[in-house]
Amino acid sequence: MVSPAQKPAIVARELTKRYGDLEAVRGVSFEVGTGEIVGFLGPNGAGKTTTVRMLSCFLPPTTGTASIHEIDVRERPRDVKRLIGVCPQEDNLDPDFHVMKNLLVYGRYFGLPHRVVRDRVVTRTRGTADPRTTRCCGRSATTLRRPGTSPCSRSISAA
Repeated sequence: MVSPAQKPAIVARELTKRYGDLEAVRGVSFEVGTGEIVGFLGPNGAGKTTTVRMLSCFLPPTTGTASIHEIDVRERPRDVKRLIGVCPQEDNLDPDFHVMKNLLVYGRYFGLPHRVVRDRVVTRTRGTADPRTTRCCGRSATTLRRPGTSPCSRSISAA
């Protein structure tokens, strides 16, 4: 629980997600304090991944509200995405794109300029296969992380 003196890092209030008649998430509410680690446990189909997708601005809630460090996920999704790191269970890279294209697309989520992404990829892949022609199997998007930041310092992950 969050102490009264400390503002919560994550707030979810009555989050709901519906797909037609199917209610994937029903009225989820919780708070997570700064520095706390949280995990979602439950059976398949319980709404864990859907909840994380709503919190990380990849899926809009049907109803309810959510904020990350007091930034509303609906009103300022780009700002929220800049604050958090999501570690998905599965690879989200497009297998039809080469490494460079995947990283350029991923970098856009965080507002990184095309030039910055390109320069980082070129610098960090010297002596390896050409990222402009190599398909993405086995490569990671860690190239895009800002120097000096821990990707897990403010992360949300689905179990």
